[in-house]
Amino acid sequence: MAKLRDQREVIHQRKEHLRRLCANRFGNNQTQMAEAAGLHASQIHNALSDNEKHGRPIGDSLARRIEAGLGIATGYLDQPLEVRPSDARLHDLLALAAELEEWGWEEDAQTLRDLVGDLGKRYSVEFDGFVGSVVGTYRRHDGEEGVVMQHDGTRMVHIYRRQHLTPLDAPETPPPPLPEWVKS
Repeated sequence: MAKLRDQREVIHQRKEHLRRLCANRFGNNQTQMAEAAGLHASQIHNALSDNEKHGRPIGDSLARRIEAGLGIATGYLDQPLEVRPSDARLHDLLALAAELEEWGWEEDAQTLRDLVGDLGKRYSVEFDGFVGSVVGTYRRHDGEEGVVMQHDGTRMVHIYRRQHLTPLDAPETPPPPLPEWVKS
């Protein structure tokens, strides 16, 4: 049963990654994406369709053909999706920070506000080319602070001091095209 659930999750991840690729690289033009991947337009349309009659899951073979055709790393479509906090959840955390402040816990309230302020924001790091979203923050014993970032489209996380971060687009906008290292 767990294996079936895992396979369904992979199929869902493939479809969502394909949607994002289509939006970011081809302006949601499925025909252009199909041509670039060397596939028939109906294959991309069926893979992206939510219609039970016409939709088709993206199996292993099609996933590898799409990745090869688009010049992205083998297995990219199988990677877990990035998790971005919802606006409602962020609002709840800010409300909690206000309550903490009312109770006299100003430092904890500010820490929570700082954390919420960074979650989901996208940055690049010039010295190593890392591009990703903030998934957490840290404060060392010596007081130095930084962020925990997840690299776009991967499970990889790194920590960085704030001084190394260059802000990118807001979380509401689609991420930029895939970085060069993702391409095969």
